[in-house]
Amino acid sequence: MRVALSVVVLLSAMASRAQAPEAKAGAASAAKPAADAGTEILQLTPKLASDFLDYIEWMMDVALTRAQRDEAQALLEKAWADKNAGEMALVGESVAAHADLSNHSEEDRTALRTSVEDEYVKILHMRYRGQALSRWAQVVHESANKALVPGNVPLTRQTSDAFAELVAFAVGEAGVTKPLSLDRAYRDAFARVLAAEYKSFTDEQKAALGAVQRDWAALRTGWASFPEEKRAQLRAAWKEAFGGLAVALAKGKGAGKVVTAAMKPDASVPAVEPPAIEVGGKEFRATLRELVGKLASWK
Repeated sequence: MRVALSVVVLLSAMASRAQAPEAKAGAASAAKPAADAGTEILQLTPKLASDFLDYIEWMMDVALTRAQRDEAQALLEKAWADKNAGEMALVGESVAAHADLSNHSEEDRTALRTSVEDEYVKILHMRYRGQALSRWAQVVHESANKALVPGNVPLTRQTSDAFAELVAFAVGEAGVTKPLSLDRAYRDAFARVLAAEYKSFTDEQKAALGAVQRDWAALRTGWASFPEEKRAQLRAAWKEAFGGLAVALAKGKGAGKVVTAAMKPDASVPAVEPPAIEVGGKEFRATLRELVGKLASWK
């Protein structure tokens, strides 16, 4: 097996530049406009953004959530609008490393990925400290590696956020409760609930959660191209999965029978306002345990 990939050589060169005197001047020098710094200005294209994010995913062994991708896209657009030399250099060097991956075997890439990850994170701290895109990448790295609940199969924030997005999407498609807002408050509350319940999960449930990052990414990107029959099957499964929750929530307000009737395909039943989900509520906690067991069928 070869032990010297040019992605590692490139990262070593990046690290050397990070230790140069001009790099030690801090984030201010890296934030100079690209034209003033003499940096060749790359064009921000969909492919450039995609290659940068794909490299982050490979190098950190994660599937980025929708929120992470949206935040990165906004930061990329700002970096180019500001002609920020440091952030454009970070993206350019990452994209070059991504392009080089195609020159090496899967065996080589797998063997050295963690070494590349370690070196890349060091570079983020050394050369690109203070840069918004660097901070974003460091947060992704922490989210993917810092355990909310330790164990043989630890629960990370990356897994929790992916599951939270999947649940919010499924709730929206099921239509039996009010939609969930995909904001930071929701993701934080979801993480607290999932962490509190995690130790009670079986090994099979934990394994299913371990795959949720990539399962959610595949569902999210493939949804529009799925045959209508498959989308209908998933909506039916989600309606069944969240139907019990909707009834339980409505019972607390004395409307359980009405909501149960309204869920049936009967035009004679008057429309009712769907109940709102309280992520920290006992009804949602009970449903969450059931949902984990159904993840494997949501593909």
